[in-house]
Amino acid sequence: MLDRKLATTALVFMILVCSAPRLYAQDDAKQKMGDLMTQGAKLFQQKKFADAAVKFGEAYDAFPDPNLKKNEMVAWFKANNCGKALPAAEVFLRDGNDITRQDRSDVAKVRTRCDIRTAKAKLELGDLDAAESALQRARRGAPGSSDRETISELQTQIDARRDEQSHDHTNPPPPEPPPGSPDRPTWAAFTGGGLLVASAAGWGYFAYLQRDGAHLSDRFDAQCVRTGDEVRGMNPANDQSCKDLYRSVSTAVTLQWPVAIGAGLTAIGGVGLLTYYLLGSESDTQTSRLVPMVGPGGAGMAFELPLP
Repeated sequence: MLDRKLATTALVFMILVCSAPRLYAQDDAKQKMGDLMTQGAKLFQQKKFADAAVKFGEAYDAFPDPNLKKNEMVAWFKANNCGKALPAAEVFLRDGNDITRQDRSDVAKVRTRCDIRTAKAKLELGDLDAAESALQRARRGAPGSSDRETISELQTQIDARRDEQSHDHTNPPPPEPPPGSPDRPTWAAFTGGGLLVASAAGWGYFAYLQRDGAHLSDRFDAQCVRTGDEVRGMNPANDQSCKDLYRSVSTAVTLQWPVAIGAGLTAIGGVGLLTYYLLGSESDTQTSRLVPMVGPGGAGMAFELPLP
């Protein structure tokens, strides 16, 4: 009988000895968890929500009390980080033993407001389908009165954006010309202006030839004599200079009229292109057009009006 009592006492002693380290270790873990939770609570009061969430997560790692995951969820939500708040909420609902109705309501509110935030972000990016999907999840959640107002406003914005896209699709803007293809009015304006500048230069050169030819002709008449094809100076010493002077006069006279004709045609082209720029239409219907006019008395441009 005594041997049995001793054996029982020895067994109880061994159990206590073996269990003591675990109890001490558990007490240390709870102590560490308590310290970290206290730090997290202080940070939360200081509105350092992200830092508080990290401390609550470390406290959970030290001693996995599911209530710490709810604290972490709230802190991450306050820090505008739904990507970390929702996973913490899932762990809380999965592992919590004494979850109350209020706990489930708090998680549902966080989910709803995270969906609203997602809808806003997707709307700003122009992803209307993803925004509307997030709003539908928010409606199925636990929206409060202010949440319902926000959901209604976002839905209105999404509908307006869809109407704009539908209008743009049914009334597309006119296609832009392909890269490298010249725009008709632009090139017509620049080319026409360039031709008029060239024409003005040609007329200037024509006037110069006329003045220079008249001046040289006066010098020739005063100093030289032409008999048939022979040119000589009134003073025999000036024979060579008279021949050179005669060639200059001939060149000036010969060039005058080709230059005048070229300047005139260039002016006609310039005026035509500028008129094309001002009055031209891309459609097949024309209200007026500029046509060349050549007659016995000269050349120019005339407006032609079509018959109705």
